[in-house]
Amino acid sequence: MASVQYATAGDFGDHGLPPQALDGFAGDLDELLKKASAKFNTYARGRYTVPFAVPYPDEVIEAVCWLAAYQVMTVRGYDPNNESDRAIEDRYRDLTGRPGQKGWLQDLSSGRVNLAVDADTTPTVGEGAPIIVITSEGRGGIAEYDRWRFDRNFWGN
Repeated sequence: MASVQYATAGDFGDHGLPPQALDGFAGDLDELLKKASAKFNTYARGRYTVPFAVPYPDEVIEAVCWLAAYQVMTVRGYDPNNESDRAIEDRYRDLTGRPGQKGWLQDLSSGRVNLAVDADTTPTVGEGAPIIVITSEGRGGIAEYDRWRFDRNFWGN
């Protein structure tokens, strides 16, 4: 699968870290965002067809930026006395979970939270062909009546 990048450097500034927070980070931001996008896909692929198509859901962009921001912070150093660093860690923990508490990504993977409907291209139950009931009785028998009653109830008539 080709690597995808759900967030841009501009998105990162809006949702991740301000540009001055990148001081001391010598890495490639686009590569970091691709890695964060790949990590996001590990949670989403159980329920959604990934990679997503453009335009990407806002929740995906934000989550990828938060994952990347935490990675930047771990590379450049974490200062527990810095309020901004603590906020970045809190957002990361909101995504990935805390001891004894699932994060948003686990909730997404398990179906407790959902992405925008138009992002989901995975078929769900009921999107297949109609149910066909085959019986050994011919037309007009009780089985035919039961099939008619089932169809009527199933389709809401």
